[in-house]
Amino acid sequence: MLRRELVRDLSPETLAELEGIRTRYHVSAGEVLFSQGDAASRLVEVVAGTVKLWLDRHQQEPLMLRLARSGELLGLREVVTGRGYSVNAAAVTAVDYFTIPRKSFLELMHDHFNAGFNVARLLSAELSSAHETLRTMVADVTPVVRDRRRSHYA
Repeated sequence: MLRRELVRDLSPETLAELEGIRTRYHVSAGEVLFSQGDAASRLVEVVAGTVKLWLDRHQQEPLMLRLARSGELLGLREVVTGRGYSVNAAAVTAVDYFTIPRKSFLELMHDHFNAGFNVARLLSAELSSAHETLRTMVADVTPVVRDRRRSHYA
């Protein structure tokens, strides 16, 4: 999810308010930004560098999901829903990033329609992307399942 989509159509006053609730940080390669299961206390905006996102899996190797880069927002779904972070995030390179506290972000969404609408648009895009990924995975597996059924009944 990209920051430019979050700030789309926001008034100068709302943009100023958003800037006022952000705090900038710098971490070195290898440092953790947040961990899977931790309370989603803040939204993270990557400004520079690369962040690795992965899942811990019980008695299995961790599953690398993707790399996040400059302009990406991390933890939006979790901040909005109040659930814990669903993934781990750690710096691959030196990373500069902003955070926005959950409470301040939710207040901004509540007070400014366009900010809330942009968040809804971002979450919808995330859902659509996840749906397409699952649909593609199922389509790739379905012929194998059908072939197994045919050979079983032949």
